[in-house]
Amino acid sequence: MNSSSAVRGAARQLLIGTYTEQLLHVTGKAEGILVCSFEEGWVGPPELLAALRNPSFITATPSGEHLYAASETFEFDGRPGGGLTAFARDPATGSLRVLNARPTGGDSPSYIAIDATGEFVVVANYAALNAPGSLAVFARAKDGSLGEMTDFVEHAGSGPDRVRQVSSHPHMVIFYPPAAAG
Repeated sequence: MNSSSAVRGAARQLLIGTYTEQLLHVTGKAEGILVCSFEEGWVGPPELLAALRNPSFITATPSGEHLYAASETFEFDGRPGGGLTAFARDPATGSLRVLNARPTGGDSPSYIAIDATGEFVVVANYAALNAPGSLAVFARAKDGSLGEMTDFVEHAGSGPDRVRQVSSHPHMVIFYPPAAAG
């Protein structure tokens, strides 16, 4: 983490997922997860918080103690598909420490949701142009790390646009009813 004075403490931070490499739809030039100070509606300059490949979607637990980042890739940790990385977040500084990472089993993960009990993390894998989209469910350990994949659902079917919708492309997953605020 860059330790300049622009981002000190974790109370009011804006965390930003980015692209780090060129893909068909984006020319990524960032280095990973960025952080900016956020005070009274003003955003400070971005700094690198954690180096990670294409962390295009990030989410945190309600307490802010843990953060999860989807690596939107076609290969992760030597396996086909994208990845999911779990971080512990220091409450005083906001710095991140990698807990562990898991392949998501599908290409281009695009969204992450944590269930209201905090026991599971679900990832929507958008997929490649002609590959089916999927959902991956991971157990979440008490320390915030990712446990084993407990379920994997690959979607079949196509849409009316024969060029772009040869297969499903999940963009988002959400639990309903939503978790209570707090």
